[in-house]
Amino acid sequence: AATGLPLPVRVGSHGRGQRALGGHSMTDADRVAAEALSLPLPPKYYLEYSDEAVAAGTAPRPPAPRSQYSCFGAHRDLTQSVIKPLNDYGVDVLYDPAGDRLAELRRLNQATIAEFISLVKDISQVGASDPSAKLERLELLFTNMHHLLNEFRPHQGHETLRAMMENQLEERTQMTKLLRETYSAAKQQLSSLATSTVATSTGPPGGAAPS
Repeated sequence: AATGLPLPVRVGSHGRGQRALGGHSMTDADRVAAEALSLPLPPKYYLEYSDEAVAAGTAPRPPAPRSQYSCFGAHRDLTQSVIKPLNDYGVDVLYDPAGDRLAELRRLNQATIAEFISLVKDISQVGASDPSAKLERLELLFTNMHHLLNEFRPHQGHETLRAMMENQLEERTQMTKLLRETYSAAKQQLSSLATSTVATSTGPPGGAAPS
């Protein structure tokens, strides 16, 4: 089975980087093309994991888990957070990262409304001052709210995956129940058919003996 993990790199005879395992190799160009597919093909080394090889214990060991991998042509680092802090982008943080997220989101929402009302009052007056500062403040507030919501994406992904697995379990449970009921009904019909066939072949009791 494909693991999605990078394989050890070796240099082939033509000087191109290749990834190999179990005697099968893939050039970097082939690997990048495969990773860009919406449904990537399994790596070639899966051929080494036949039923016979697994039973005989000759199948190669899977590659060790690594902290980096490539998915759809994009490189991922498992040691880093999925969503980087705003400080990494040079944006001021207006909420407490250790505080209650819901309370912080409400506070940012109230601050945004208050800033917007203040902006409307300023631009509605004759000879109003330059609204650039308030617009920048609104942009910063919206950026913080957007980032705070994005920090819930990993939790949303976990909950979505959990719900999908629960639905799959429920569907398989119902399918198993249906198969068992169908099997039981078919077994009863076959048993009845066998009894009827035996009774027909033996004929009625007390029949006349052949001459």
